[in-house]
Amino acid sequence: MRKLVLLLGLCLCLILPSMALAAGQPNAKDIAQRLQAAQDYWKLAEVRKQIVDTVKRISTQLPAEQQKKFIDQFKAFFDDKRMDGIKKRWVAMCAEVFTAKELQAMVKFYGSPEGISIRDKMPMLMQGNSKIIGGELSEFIKQEQARLAAEGTKEAAAKAKAEKDAKATAPKSDKAPAEKATDQKK
Repeated sequence: MRKLVLLLGLCLCLILPSMALAAGQPNAKDIAQRLQAAQDYWKLAEVRKQIVDTVKRISTQLPAEQQKKFIDQFKAFFDDKRMDGIKKRWVAMCAEVFTAKELQAMVKFYGSPEGISIRDKMPMLMQGNSKIIGGELSEFIKQEQARLAAEGTKEAAAKAKAEKDAKATAPKSDKAPAEKATDQKK
């Protein structure tokens, strides 16, 4: 009887993880709902427009005579075929990350006047966030570089002192044995 209980326990240990994994996997209906909701979100997110706007902002950093060529090159690179590929990968990624219910809530929110306004302001938020956080990270890195340099200087000084002390306390071995040998011959 004890062997049977142990065998059943072992079987459960082997089966439960695979059951839990299967329970966490979306079924075909859920996947279809996720993909549809992700498609709807793609339309609202205006990913292509976001890419174009980003490239236009980047182009303003170039000399005026290079801006048009840069944008033309961008348009040639991001042609309809490439954008279709991006869309497929983007929709699949969203469908993996979010549930159908979450994506539907995002579509509902970002389709509302408030959601549209927030989406339009998001680049400004990200730019401001980048300046604030980037500035703080730069300050931290400068501080750490200074600290590490100071530690390196202290370590080098301590090592040099230790070497100097070791030389100063080392026995003078060359003269003492020679004198003894000379004294013994006399």
